[in-house]
Amino acid sequence: MCGKGQSSVEYMVLIGAITIVFIALQVYTFTKYNEAGVEESRARMREVCDSVSSQLTLAGYSKNYSDSFVIPYSGAGLDFSVAVYDDTLVLDYFGQSCIGTFRAGALRYNNSGPPFTLKSGTYRINNTGGVVYIAPQ
Repeated sequence: MCGKGQSSVEYMVLIGAITIVFIALQVYTFTKYNEAGVEESRARMREVCDSVSSQLTLAGYSKNYSDSFVIPYSGAGLDFSVAVYDDTLVLDYFGQSCIGTFRAGALRYNNSGPPFTLKSGTYRINNTGGVVYIAPQ
């Protein structure tokens, strides 16, 4: 037969074990939640990268093409930054990069050729005489 002292030690061990399991579940849940946020950011970054590169490709192949595209603002005051080269664009976001390719003949932004950087905002894109012009809107 157990005395009062023995049963209270067993209860304390049981409470300690339950606490450890609860803490382990909290850590696991937080880790999975954090991974989901990172994957969501990557998916959004890929979507923006694909959207801009497809707009540039479409403008490169379509004469007299005119449209606009948006490079969105992100949360926490950080912007997307898109570096555009001759046939490649690199999107940087939270220290991660996404690379997209496009086909466009001559490309101009503010009357200068690549490389140039586009920040978050809305841009107008036009193909006039085989030259693709990009301008902030």
